[in-house]
Amino acid sequence: MRPAMLSGLLSAGVPFPKAVELADPSVLPEKFKNFIALAFELGAPLVPTLSQLETQLRHEERTSQEIAQAQAVPQATRTLLIWLPVVSFVLAEIMGLGTFRGIFHPLGAVAAALAAGLLFLGYKLSGKMLASFMAEREDPTLSLMVLRISLSAGESLAQIKSRLSSYPDGGALSLIEISMGTGARLTSLIESELEQLNQKLLSERIEQARKLSVRLLIPLSLTTLPAFLLLTLPPIIIGFTQ
Repeated sequence: MRPAMLSGLLSAGVPFPKAVELADPSVLPEKFKNFIALAFELGAPLVPTLSQLETQLRHEERTSQEIAQAQAVPQATRTLLIWLPVVSFVLAEIMGLGTFRGIFHPLGAVAAALAAGLLFLGYKLSGKMLASFMAEREDPTLSLMVLRISLSAGESLAQIKSRLSSYPDGGALSLIEISMGTGARLTSLIESELEQLNQKLLSERIEQARKLSVRLLIPLSLTTLPAFLLLTLPPIIIGFTQ
């Protein structure tokens, strides 16, 4: 279901309960369900609100797609470097260098155990870095969306300010002050701020993904390269000597 579908059904005169049943908003992200519930609770006009939510949802879907594409590079780098020693070990065995026979020697077994420990350490460290990148962050657009819904419902600025106190600051309170001080239309300020904020968040996340690709090389290089040497050279030398 998309907000635009629910908006279309309501615009066509479908009763709200039937429109909700047909559109099934339960599959929407949680915060968008909360926005719809808030608009319904406050009595905000649903069709314009749903159109605004559709625009924001498209922004966030685009951001998610861009982040997924940007994250593919560090993920691929991590996978490649972690599996490199293992692939080299197998290739050396296929070439007849006796690496498999070498790891059954006590020294070869110790080298293989150390290599496995280093690979596991690199896997855990890089995994933490990726998890930190993908961790959920505060959403600064929440306060702006709530401000827009509250305004369309006709709430007073005092009530709106009280409501916004429970949301991460995305500049909504500052926009209210600017509007009061200059007489600028608050809805226009919200639209402009949301557009800029969405672009800023997207740019920041892509930049973070690019930096992550470089930072991942530090723990992976410090663990994978020694593991590569431990998993290939000792078994090969032992295999030759035997």
